[in-house]
Amino acid sequence: MELSFHVDPEYKKSHKAKRESDVYSFGVVLLEILTGRHVFDSNYSTKSHKGLVHVARRNFLNGTMEDMIDPTLKEETNKKSCIPNRGANKDSLHTFIKIANECIEETQDQRPTMKVVLKELERALFIQVHQEEPIQQLDKDNRLKITTQEIPEKGVQRPNKKTPLELLYIKAVMLTRLKHLEIPLTQIQSATNNFSEAYLVKVLFDGHRLYRADIEHFDEENGSSKRRSTVIIKRYPMEDDFHDEVLFLKEITILGTVKHPNIVTLLGFCLEASEKILVIDNFSNEFLGDYLVNLKDKRVLTWEKRLKICIDVAHALRHIHTAMEHGIINGDIWSYNICLDENLGAKIVNFWISEFLPPNQEDHGTDINWSGRQAYTDPDIKKTHRLKRASDVYSFGIVLFEILCGRLCMDPGYAHVFIQGARRGTLDVIDPIIKEETDENIFVLNSGPNKDSLHTFIEIAHKCLEQTQDQRPTMKVVVEELEKALLFQKDNKDNPRMLLEDIKRATQNFSSVNFIGRGGFGSVYKGNLQDDDGFKTIVAKRLDTKFGQGEQQFLTELQILLDYKHQNVIGLAGYCDENDEKVIIYEYLSRGSLDRYLNDSSLTWVKRLNICIDVARALDFLHGGVGKQAKVIHRDIKTENILLNDDWKAKLADFGLSLICPINKETDYIIDHACGTEGYVDPLYRQSGFLTIESDIYSFGVVLFEILCGRSTFAIRKHEGDYLPDFIRKNFKEGKHAEVVFNQIREQIVHKSLTTFQEIAYQCLHHEREKRPTTKEVLKELKKALKSQEQVQGQQHMKLQLSDIIPVHSLDRDEEGSSGPNDDTLPETDGDIPQLSNEDSIDQDYLDLLFKLIIESNKDSIDSETGKQVQHPELSKHTEQDPVSPTDRKATSILPGSKQQVLKHLKQDVILGDHQVRVLKEELHKVEMANKSRLALIQALEEDEEDDDDDHKHWKKKKMMMVIIIIFGMMLVMILFWNKFSMFFI
Repeated sequence: MELSFHVDPEYKKSHKAKRESDVYSFGVVLLEILTGRHVFDSNYSTKSHKGLVHVARRNFLNGTMEDMIDPTLKEETNKKSCIPNRGANKDSLHTFIKIANECIEETQDQRPTMKVVLKELERALFIQVHQEEPIQQLDKDNRLKITTQEIPEKGVQRPNKKTPLELLYIKAVMLTRLKHLEIPLTQIQSATNNFSEAYLVKVLFDGHRLYRADIEHFDEENGSSKRRSTVIIKRYPMEDDFHDEVLFLKEITILGTVKHPNIVTLLGFCLEASEKILVIDNFSNEFLGDYLVNLKDKRVLTWEKRLKICIDVAHALRHIHTAMEHGIINGDIWSYNICLDENLGAKIVNFWISEFLPPNQEDHGTDINWSGRQAYTDPDIKKTHRLKRASDVYSFGIVLFEILCGRLCMDPGYAHVFIQGARRGTLDVIDPIIKEETDENIFVLNSGPNKDSLHTFIEIAHKCLEQTQDQRPTMKVVVEELEKALLFQKDNKDNPRMLLEDIKRATQNFSSVNFIGRGGFGSVYKGNLQDDDGFKTIVAKRLDTKFGQGEQQFLTELQILLDYKHQNVIGLAGYCDENDEKVIIYEYLSRGSLDRYLNDSSLTWVKRLNICIDVARALDFLHGGVGKQAKVIHRDIKTENILLNDDWKAKLADFGLSLICPINKETDYIIDHACGTEGYVDPLYRQSGFLTIESDIYSFGVVLFEILCGRSTFAIRKHEGDYLPDFIRKNFKEGKHAEVVFNQIREQIVHKSLTTFQEIAYQCLHHEREKRPTTKEVLKELKKALKSQEQVQGQQHMKLQLSDIIPVHSLDRDEEGSSGPNDDTLPETDGDIPQLSNEDSIDQDYLDLLFKLIIESNKDSIDSETGKQVQHPELSKHTEQDPVSPTDRKATSILPGSKQQVLKHLKQDVILGDHQVRVLKEELHKVEMANKSRLALIQALEEDEEDDDDDHKHWKKKKMMMVIIIIFGMMLVMILFWNKFSMFFI
């Protein structure tokens, strides 16, 4: 009952939580503070059954709020009348009462935002603290009006001057809000050795001095306590001038409000005596301007790194221009206001002359008397004296050309040289280092590699320097064009930019015959693309602008696919951005999306677990960032976006809705319009608009249960009336954990595997973000579930017929003494264990080993239903009951005369576990190797014998030839000398 008085009545009716519901409840708290009574105080219930809120509304309209104010507050006001709107010193109470009453308006659209509430409460505090000031007035709407008065200018290069009263207001509010960041001057002096030159980093052109030191400061990441780290200490010039104090307090206000990875973080401040000091996060590589004037340092800045620096600064400017309720114009963008961290990431440093924009975001600009830095200043300011967002765009355009040309633009006429060069299509002033990268001396736009990148860059830089403010692009457009330039620069052989003509030819001009589905904001087509190796199958997603797919989403998806490569993330084959056509080409995965196989019985439990593990790996990779890159929130995790190849390997796809966000904790929460698919989207994200990586975890939890249930969340909604998360919660509360499991896989699942899987999947669906697991935790538990499943299956995964391992006739021959051939046909084996041929005689040692291993496996088998150990009934007859050691063969006790009988009984149901299969393979390999060695030796001996016979025969032939030659020689001699011999005899 007590809580009901705090609850928004509109929420009670609609049951739809909105931000305005919190505003109402806070308004009730304000009334409790004002009256000094609880909302359920009986004093109010007697006046109205609706309680405090109804009584307060009535009194406010009647002008009798004095009857409700806590009497102790009346004493503080010197016992004067507390009727609202009477007396200058009562304005603090009036402001408080008015905003409290607005918070409890009956309809939500009439209530203020918390930004407005905070502002009004701070105003009430200021009035209360400085109520003695005589110059406070009320305007016609009974609102406090602080009069300001311009101070005569001392020079043209100064920002606006305000009255001391405004300074008091800013000081009172900001020092109260940022009290936790205050650092004593003595602590800063100690850290810098009283501002020693040894700690001095740089003296800026404005007289600010930067020091680097280790100091203890508020821990921004954890939101509490203190921590010590290396910081930059920015010391304002020591002038006792309240105008400088206004600038100092303004910079504190801005840096205390803005949280962005490309803007320095305020870690602390000091305002004592004439010292004005800011403490910001460290930047180890100093300023962009330092790199541009130093040839050695400049060589580090490749074209790609220069593009990333530009994109960092552009993101920061886009954020302060449009992403905040009160926009900010920096007013001082130049190369020495851009610092570089250890990874050459860029941040904007100074905001001392910046101006806030009205909350309505209309760019009417603000009057200034600041002429700025001549070379960087918007020429329109000199005419209108009005600072607009477009003024920052102009200054940023100068910085873009500085980065392109590698020189500082101190000469105001230098920008004209840039523009003229761009219009001619050649840039003689381009940084020679960039020319060296492309190995060219003359730089002509739109020719050679990476020229599209430079052309895009120069085009947007040129537009930033348009003479009139209304012709310049917004920072949103600048960011998109710079990211496009970066994508062009990253083009390579693996990820080429493709011609639209080739894509149309591959998809038959996006024929309906090739249409295979719809992705985020685009139609998906299958095609055959010709390359050097012939034709390859590809998938082309053609973005459809009429469904809201814009330039930014196209570039974001490309950036993710280019920068975040992983075996479980869909691969990029190419892209096209031509003639208003935007097409992304993906690798082709033959099995298509997972949703088609949810109720497919061929998708076993082990396969399903492996798919879940693949997706978890992909999410863990994306959520963790690549090195020090930003993390990716997918925003549309569902089975339709999980693709499968021939081997059932899963890959996450469709990043059309994804967001890239910084890794640091400060920006974990991104305010955004909720996107995603109903039935999968995190309800907290849908209701509040706050997106975190835990939103992906919730969607993944839905996918896990779809895989377990064998039904999609839509199918469950159709038949059960609820989407899958509510269906699961209902069944789990009723203890029906097993009933949600897909019937076709229920008997496959081991109990421990199922329990582990269900527990982690259920945690993913937790209604509190903080209690959802991380992707690392999900991945760890899924692996446990798979291991539990495989351990039990390992005991039973090999069911063989005995004849698959040894010939049946060998058993008969060994038992009966028969050695004759057997013509039985043996079944083929899958090849896990080699099979002895019919001609081989069974090795007795091998048979003994086989028998022992069979006994070991079957004695250790586990019943999948009961989970108890079982033993084959035939084994129990022929073995002793001693425990069997898998590593000691002698531990198996075999009863005499049982071997052949057991093996015959087990012919149709032999079970071998992993260990036994491994031992059996090793032993059989030894037998085969021994046989091969014996055969090789016999063959070698036979060859030697053949060689000996050949040598003997050759020697005989040789001797015979020698005898023949001798005889023939003797005969020839006799013929030649026959006459002489005959005369001699005569």
